[in-house]
Amino acid sequence: MSKLALPLSWKSTSPVWVEQWPITGEKLLALKQLVNEQLLADHIEPSVSPYNTPVFVIKKKSGKWRFLQDLRKINQILEPMGPLQCGLPNPNMIPHSYQLAIIDLQDCFFSIPLQEKDRKFFAFTVPVLNNSQPTERFQWKVLPQGMLNSPTMCQYYVNQALQPFRLQYPHLLIFHYTDDVLLSGPRLPPHWKRDLINCLSLYGLKIAPEKIQESSPFHYLGHKMIASYSIPIVPELHVPKTMKYVQLQQLLGNINWIRPYFKIPLELLRPLFSALKGHHSPGTKITLTSSQQQTVAQLKEIMRLHWVDRAILNVLPDVVIMTDSVQPFAAIIQLGPSKVHIIEWLYLHNTPKNTVTPLVDLLAQLISKGRRRCKSLFGVDCRQIVVPMPLEQWETALSTSMDLQCALADFVGQVGCHIPADPRLQMSKQISLSFSSILSPVPLDALTVFTDDAPSRGVVAWQQNEEWHSLYTLPQKSAQRSELAAAVKALHHFSKQPFNLVVDSLYVANVITRLQGSYVSPLLDDNLLSLFLSLQLLLSNRSHPLFVVHIRSHQPFPGFLTDGNAKADSLLRALPVSPIESHAFHHQNAKALSRQFQIPLEAARAIIQQCPQCSNQIGHPSPGVNPRGLESNQLWQMDVTHFAPFSPWKFLHICIDTFSGFIWATPQRGEQVKHVCNHLVRTMSVMGKPHSLKTDNAPAYCAKSFAQFCETWNIRHLFGIPYNSQGQAIVERANRTLKTALLRQEKKAGVPASLSEKEGWLASVLFTLNHLNLSIQDHQSYTRLQKHFQQTEILPAPLVRYKILPSNEWSEPVKLITWGKGYAAVSTPQGARWVPARCIRLHHGVATDPSGSDTAVQPQTTDRPGCDVQPPQDSQAGTS
Repeated sequence: MSKLALPLSWKSTSPVWVEQWPITGEKLLALKQLVNEQLLADHIEPSVSPYNTPVFVIKKKSGKWRFLQDLRKINQILEPMGPLQCGLPNPNMIPHSYQLAIIDLQDCFFSIPLQEKDRKFFAFTVPVLNNSQPTERFQWKVLPQGMLNSPTMCQYYVNQALQPFRLQYPHLLIFHYTDDVLLSGPRLPPHWKRDLINCLSLYGLKIAPEKIQESSPFHYLGHKMIASYSIPIVPELHVPKTMKYVQLQQLLGNINWIRPYFKIPLELLRPLFSALKGHHSPGTKITLTSSQQQTVAQLKEIMRLHWVDRAILNVLPDVVIMTDSVQPFAAIIQLGPSKVHIIEWLYLHNTPKNTVTPLVDLLAQLISKGRRRCKSLFGVDCRQIVVPMPLEQWETALSTSMDLQCALADFVGQVGCHIPADPRLQMSKQISLSFSSILSPVPLDALTVFTDDAPSRGVVAWQQNEEWHSLYTLPQKSAQRSELAAAVKALHHFSKQPFNLVVDSLYVANVITRLQGSYVSPLLDDNLLSLFLSLQLLLSNRSHPLFVVHIRSHQPFPGFLTDGNAKADSLLRALPVSPIESHAFHHQNAKALSRQFQIPLEAARAIIQQCPQCSNQIGHPSPGVNPRGLESNQLWQMDVTHFAPFSPWKFLHICIDTFSGFIWATPQRGEQVKHVCNHLVRTMSVMGKPHSLKTDNAPAYCAKSFAQFCETWNIRHLFGIPYNSQGQAIVERANRTLKTALLRQEKKAGVPASLSEKEGWLASVLFTLNHLNLSIQDHQSYTRLQKHFQQTEILPAPLVRYKILPSNEWSEPVKLITWGKGYAAVSTPQGARWVPARCIRLHHGVATDPSGSDTAVQPQTTDRPGCDVQPPQDSQAGTS
């Protein structure tokens, strides 16, 4: 019957060979035994295929061995088939008066033959010990387990085998899913088993005799079926007080799967959903609160009861809408002669697409879902939709909501307001839509209040008795949040009087007009969710009318509205920014805060310690462990570091001027020569052209094309310094400094998606490092920018002696150029020379130029508190 097997389509016909890995002796014996069994069953055949994938065995709990094959590489070149059955059938659709029988096919996959041309792709090798003889190779003649399309091909094949039986007994209701077949009817034919076995045997399929079910209770697709209802088989909930994050996630996944068969509204699950927030590791331990433990206890009680029934024959379905304090839900029911039969419960998503969804829109979504589900289950639209709300509110909602009108399009049934008499349906409260909104559609003859925003905070401004008054919000994370907080402040301050609210954020205006009585998505972070819920509570408790209007800022129009908006903007700009707010935005270092706001250095350090982004950063080693330039652009160091949030532009190319500490970086897609050259050109447009450039020995830096680039630009390229094992320490530390600063500022807006947004994030960090952060030199504070572009100050130069390792001879006195941490530069007849600091000895005396001016000595700087590097001080003046 191989002609009935579906042919496979392949993305590539190039052979795929994955070596068979070694197998221990015990497992090898088990593998050979299982292979012989499959060979005797005619499931495999000898092969010399150019394809190969590994096989292995595992021991089951029963002690028997199971044969497995790793087909991942084959699945990668296999064209996937579309699914034939996109969901599980609902067993409750079987009328309660029908007889049932359930069968399970034996070794279904091994009964379905492959096309002969497809067999070579599923070859495998049985290894031998020590390569003592040629291996035996086989290929599958039937569907292999683990193949991407095996489930679809199984569905198709079994369905073909069942077609003659369906035609023979058209009055029977036959459910088929993979290898499980359910038969039902008013009365099962006396010879149904014989006829079914005959039909299946024509296709090589066999029924497992021990898995034929003909008496209640029946078990089918994870459900337990009795005469009156069918429910999922769920083990009793044993939820410890402390559980791992992944365990709670799995628990909620199981509950979500059984919800169509139980009345579990979203209000009940909210405490457990909230326990999932704020965790990033599957192994994180979560301790359930008392309310969450109470939720688990309620779930246990719910699962002891039955909330659904099997269907009634020839009765049209109804959709009943209900609600709790959080979100509406529904049930598909049938009105029987003696009782209500609930077929299925319907729920909306916990996290809808929109942040704010009005209740009438949720009703529309639920009605649409109920009508679609009725058509899917019964093949007809519902007879009646029950919405328990006053008729006047329903008519108003229907006339004003486009979504509700679309949900009821082509509906020819009835809309009722009375829930049927069933205890399972009566425990929900009545739906109430408040259309008598306190939001006025026209301006009010009342006070006018203006709000404005900035990235850090918002302002509320109003004019009363010819004087302007203002209120400021607490610091916020973005301009929109600032405006939202300002609206909350205004509604709270003017809660007992009508007023006109003028906002310059269209987003906030839309939120206010839609928020009353709406569902707020729980995916919002705690700060934003608090703002939304506070605003919603103020609107729902308000009794005086409110008019909200949005106007554009900074428009050249005369009049009170423009003047008031400008006044709010000026009040916001005039508000002094506190050191805490400034650091929350820029994350500058303590010295910058101290100088910018004229506060003690200890107070600035305390602010940084309180910052959640900066306080947990580990201190880094002090800089200055290798020679630096003596002036700007004399010596740069360059390197590449990886920063995953910038992916695919995750390669950060970094240059640092070793004299000034000025840092510049660009994100690139790689670290090839073209990326290095692009970075250097863009860096030189900001910092100028370096005289010398020092790198490590990465392939791009050693390439001939990069050497030609340096020659074209007249840049001297260096690879290292003698006797220095950490020649790239300056730029390596700059790598860490930059990435730490990037992570500090990440939480302001999350990880951006586009390249322009990533470059904006990087530019903001570089601004903080180069323009704001301070270094100390000779008890004077400088930024990297100031030092990079200022003139060098001339200082007295002491005389020193030095030695060149490995020699122990000390030189004649020479002029000291600079002395940093670990290295020093001296002036020799051959030019400036860098030597280790331990090879320097101070010679008491100061060298004087013939011109009468002292030689400059450049001290090295640092941007870390307590690590200021000072040049060696002479205790005596004069010459030796």
